[in-house]
Amino acid sequence: MAVFSRFGTPLLNLAFKKARVGKRAQKIFEKFYGENQAAGLSRYSAYDASKKELIKKFKLKVNDRGEVLNRVEGGPIQKKLAGGLLRVGIKTIYRDPSSRKALGTLKDYILKQYKAKDLKSLSTLGKLDLKIRKAEGLKRYSKLISTKINPSRFKGSKSMTKKAKKIMKTAELSASQYAQKIKQITKAYMHKKANPQIKTHSEGGEIVIGKNVDKDLL
Repeated sequence: MAVFSRFGTPLLNLAFKKARVGKRAQKIFEKFYGENQAAGLSRYSAYDASKKELIKKFKLKVNDRGEVLNRVEGGPIQKKLAGGLLRVGIKTIYRDPSSRKALGTLKDYILKQYKAKDLKSLSTLGKLDLKIRKAEGLKRYSKLISTKINPSRFKGSKSMTKKAKKIMKTAELSASQYAQKIKQITKAYMHKKANPQIKTHSEGGEIVIGKNVDKDLL
């Protein structure tokens, strides 16, 4: 069923779990709709054609209720692989100059190891390796910072000390889980590379590369 706003704007009637993904899909849908109307289609025909075009282009899996399924259920590959690292503690680490320098050194090391000029020319395996090492580095930094947190840094406040330790513990766990996820993705990628005849989950097969994987990594 076609849905339009009171101003005549076509509203994509698909339910995305992430609002930012839904907003992006809406903008792309409006672009397709404009192109289809310019081609001479009526508003309802343009709506249906644009929706089908969007689903086909991004290989969306939609159930009977119009809900876009997530990656595990065989749905779209969402952007932003590092979403699992958006924690207060990890942001604090990135603000530290010495930490940024260490992470930069790690990047340079990986580029040298894989003989790449920059991140754009780095191979898929190199990108995955960098992500794993970076996550493991963030895990170690989080643990180190946690051991140095004491009441004297918060004017004797035990509650603030406890809160800070909790933040860094959450950051440590997030980095650890992220590293494990990328290792699983790497394993699946290597298996797929060694067996090109096997289809990935998004291709209708059994191999699940992983959740929230950048398309550039596949």
